[in-house]
Amino acid sequence: MSINFEKGKVSLNNSETLTVNLTKSYIKPVIKLTPREDIIVTISDITSNTFKINSSVQVSTDIYYIVIEGN
Repeated sequence: MSINFEKGKVSLNNSETLTVNLTKSYIKPVIKLTPREDIIVTISDITSNTFKINSSVQVSTDIYYIVIEGN
């Protein structure tokens, strides 16, 4: 069994939506988000190499993510 993963940090700059471009391609990824501020974030529009982060408020903050997939 092999595991494909990557992690990173993106900055949400007074916006409610941000597209994250991944360096690898995934079929069925599992994505975990951890925002620095106490806000609600959701994930949408997942493709093989991108996903969108949606925030509950317009704020400038860092969001940490990890994407994993096992096969």
